[in-house]
Amino acid sequence: MNSSNTNNRNLHLIFIDIDGFKDINDNYGHLAGDEVLRTVARGIKDSIRNNEIAIRYGGDEFLIILEGTMQNDAKAIAERIQVNVGKDRFDMEIESIKITLSIGLHYGIESMSDLIVKADKAMYFSKSHGKNMITVFNEIS
Repeated sequence: MNSSNTNNRNLHLIFIDIDGFKDINDNYGHLAGDEVLRTVARGIKDSIRNNEIAIRYGGDEFLIILEGTMQNDAKAIAERIQVNVGKDRFDMEIESIKITLSIGLHYGIESMSDLIVKADKAMYFSKSHGKNMITVFNEIS
């Protein structure tokens, strides 16, 4: 989707980052990290409708593009993703770990790059204020 496709459209963008993903790769290996990525992707897919777009943005980051969705519904989708992903536990060597997500949410009629920047800032607010949170951009600005 290019930025011209987002002009004059109200979009919600959900920006997701897996908490502690680097530690998982460092401590348990990349095969464990790959399994976590697959599980998160499955949790996202199971939480959104067919007409919504989910993208692995890079590393351990995912974007969800929602069109024609109210803010309360977008936040409910983000919460559903957290719950679905949080159900799984991973048995690693000597411990079992639960995956948590830091999520940022932004809504607007803006270019895709502007939506991403603001949703990313909201996600970093979640990450820096305790992780496993959902932050709406306009609540921090």
